[in-house]
Amino acid sequence: MILGSSQFSCHGGEVQLRISHLKSILTNKLFGGFSGVCGSQPISARRRIAIAATTALLIVSAVSLIGCGGGNSSSNSITVTITPTTATLSASQTTSFTAAVAGTSNTAVTWSVNGTLGGNDTYGTISASGLYTAPATVTTTVTETITATSEADTTKTATASVTLTPNGTATSQYVTVSPSSVILPSGGQQTFAASVNSAPVAVTWQISCKAAFSTDCGTINSSGVYNAPLAPPPGGTVTVSATTTNNSANPGFATISIQYSNASLDGQFAFAFSGESGTVPIAAVGTISMDGTGVITGGSEDIANGGVSTTTITGGSYHLGTDGRGTATIQTSTGTSTWQFVVESHNRLFAVTSDTTSGTMGGALDLQDPTQFSINAITGNYAFVLSSPVPSAALAQVGAITADGAGNITSGTQDVNSSAGPQVALAVTGSYIAPSSTTGRGTLTLTSSFGTQTFTYYMVNGTTLKLLEQSAARASSGEMTSQPIGPFSVANVKGRFATALLGSNASGPATLGAQLSLDGAGAVTGTADSNLNGNILNNVALTGTYSIASTDTTTGRTQLTLTGGGKTYTFVAYPAANQDLYLEETDTTIAAGTAYAQTTFVVNGASLGGSFATSLSGISFVNGSGFEAGSGQLVLNGGSAVTGTLDLNLNNVLAPSTAVSGSYLVDQTGRVTMSVGTASSLFSTSTLVIYPIDQTHFLFVEADSNRVLTGLAEGQF
Repeated sequence: MILGSSQFSCHGGEVQLRISHLKSILTNKLFGGFSGVCGSQPISARRRIAIAATTALLIVSAVSLIGCGGGNSSSNSITVTITPTTATLSASQTTSFTAAVAGTSNTAVTWSVNGTLGGNDTYGTISASGLYTAPATVTTTVTETITATSEADTTKTATASVTLTPNGTATSQYVTVSPSSVILPSGGQQTFAASVNSAPVAVTWQISCKAAFSTDCGTINSSGVYNAPLAPPPGGTVTVSATTTNNSANPGFATISIQYSNASLDGQFAFAFSGESGTVPIAAVGTISMDGTGVITGGSEDIANGGVSTTTITGGSYHLGTDGRGTATIQTSTGTSTWQFVVESHNRLFAVTSDTTSGTMGGALDLQDPTQFSINAITGNYAFVLSSPVPSAALAQVGAITADGAGNITSGTQDVNSSAGPQVALAVTGSYIAPSSTTGRGTLTLTSSFGTQTFTYYMVNGTTLKLLEQSAARASSGEMTSQPIGPFSVANVKGRFATALLGSNASGPATLGAQLSLDGAGAVTGTADSNLNGNILNNVALTGTYSIASTDTTTGRTQLTLTGGGKTYTFVAYPAANQDLYLEETDTTIAAGTAYAQTTFVVNGASLGGSFATSLSGISFVNGSGFEAGSGQLVLNGGSAVTGTLDLNLNNVLAPSTAVSGSYLVDQTGRVTMSVGTASSLFSTSTLVIYPIDQTHFLFVEADSNRVLTGLAEGQF
């Protein structure tokens, strides 16, 4: 984490990471759609929440450890609200309070009464779930203060008051909210009514949920008309409360369950896919517009497949199921293609090609902001990462540039690793043309001693662009994001990071999953799991050093040398958005991706529980050597069981709606492993090592001889 510090400790089999400076999670935390690595794909709103505190699918040890998510946000942005804000009770009566915490993925609170944690017999008691019980004896009218305190930042609180009256004085009446429970599709609407003893009553309406941002709960007006959000909030439920305006009755409540629907996809999305078509590497970037009713209204796509071509998306249709998985049929000027996809939020989804003519590709889509489609929005310092993970045309490329907002790249540095070997610290200049005002498409040129490279870009917004190299020799794709404010030094490039890289070397395809801790003084420690062409090294301890040259304080170019398991690894990294690093291996393995800054939480079976949108890709050894990609949903039950459904493209053999099941385990060091399998022999049992990023995001690598594979999981609800 840039400008952060961290430590971790083990307590009774649980591992807690403490990071002093969490990143802020932006509603559009997007890592480019760099497939295969998953690490360069944009991240969900929830990590933006989870990294929206400082800025998952299965992750390698938390100790080796998300987040994001949705958390991560500076503590200044954390807010707490409490519902209801007033109540009147007599002796031994009860009422429930709920607290909503925004600005962090850690939405837990502690409850106190008059400053006493949990209350006492004199003030009344309150449970961990917010149930307040009045004292057994009330002789005079008094007011007690209920306080909800954020666990993420204990300086952030909200209060409510409870008026205690002698028996016979307090009301025993409660507001009845009708309906008391309802299931709504995302974007749906429901009108609630409030009454006391069947008579209408004037009330104040409020809503709460577990989302980090209150807008993710939906809205309710003074007439009780509720509008659901475009995607389920964490937990999938929203609580409605009705409080009488004259305190004549105790508050009433209703529960809303939100489900995904076609309305979850209403907008214009930039996408980036990569993979393989037969033995030819293939990648694509583009934009696609969905209208919220199941209709694809248009878009454009650039494809690198032994050459680069541009096609227009003319129409199509999509359908989204209640679990967030869906299908799309895309009509283009050159034919029809189909996708399977899974939605993480209204802002972000993963997809895989699901026809036999488009090749095997996977990637991510992120909601665009067309108001920023202008050349002057591309200004300042940017880091970039690109990769072609297919061994036949492998390339890894990272760097940082300065754009002047007028089409000129005035300076920069990049590192490239390919079959010709690593080329390091190359000076870069270049140019870019203005994006289309309707699609966000433009071109960008970089010139260095590696040569002149031209890229097609699609803007997500002014801080994130998806990239595709216009090359007949390879299919390289990735992203470019705004850098943190420099200058950079070893002292402020520090913290704990998780990464999962997919690439290759002379022996064949390779993956590396790792957790790295940079101490702010030039030392690195960590653990790694590698899979080189089916040869596995698990849980290898790493030690090493890192440095930033005095000439690299603007770009933040960071050199790392690590040793472990009898091997030496070298990397170069550049600070990127959300306090992450873009990382390239610069030894004999060609790989690049994102090292995600990790956030604070206790790693155990319960904390990893939830429903996760999942993207995975890699090279199989089971069904012949070939590229595999998939998307879908994994559900961790908060104990040890895993279930889910994946939509797979196994080297052009389609396996939609593949049921998966298995188990996950957190050992005493905090290391997380998972075993999942399918009924079909096409995708055999896989052993995965999980690297948590935060409580709602994790990376994973396969640690068996079936395939080399990496993946990313992001919390849904």
